[in-house]
Amino acid sequence: MPRAANSASRIATVFFLVLFCVLVWFVAPLFLPVWKWRNLDFAEVAAKHHRDESKLKTEFDVVLRFRPRGNNYADPLSWQIVTMKPEWNQVYERQLDEDHLLVRCALLSDRSGEPPSEIYVGASYKDRYFRAKVWRLPPGALGFGKTRPVVVYQAMSFEKMSIGEAQMLDVQLTGRDWEDDDLIAERDDGWDPAAAPTPVGN
Repeated sequence: MPRAANSASRIATVFFLVLFCVLVWFVAPLFLPVWKWRNLDFAEVAAKHHRDESKLKTEFDVVLRFRPRGNNYADPLSWQIVTMKPEWNQVYERQLDEDHLLVRCALLSDRSGEPPSEIYVGASYKDRYFRAKVWRLPPGALGFGKTRPVVVYQAMSFEKMSIGEAQMLDVQLTGRDWEDDDLIAERDDGWDPAAAPTPVGN
C-alpha cells in the first residue's frame, strides 16, 4: 500500500506541475514581455539592417496617436508617432529630422507582438492619444514592409493621455506647423483605404 500511495502521490505531483506550467505559458504574456524575449534579437536586426546594436536598444519616450487612414480600422498601420525623446536625428545623426512630422509606423506590444487592442481606443479623438516607452526598429524589420518603421512598445508603460492634454495636442496637430509623412512618396506602403474592406462595426 505505501508504494501505491507514493506512486499516486508522484503522479499527482507531476500532473499539477504540468498543469502549472501550461497555466504559466498562457498567462505569462499578460504580464511579461514574452513576445520580445522570443522574437526580438537586437543583434540580428542590427546585422541585417546595418545598424549599430547599441543605438537600436535606445528606449524612446513617445507620444502616439491612433489615426487609421480613411478612419478605416482595417489599416495595418493605424498608429503615428507624434514626438520622441530623444529625438530621432539625435540618435541617428544622418536620418531625417522628424521634428513636427507625424510618422506612421507598425506598433507592436512587447508582450504579444500585436498592436494595442481597439478596446483602448475610443470613437473620439480625445481617446486616441497615448504615451509609451518604445524601441524603434528600421523599416523591413521583423518581416514588415520596407517603408515604415517598426515600433515595439513596453506594455507596462502604455497609458492614455488625459482628455485635456489630448484635446490641446489635437488642436496643435491640425495647424500648419505639422507635416504628415503619409505625404512623403518614399514612405508610401501601398495601402489604400478606399480599396480596403471596412470591418464590421467600424
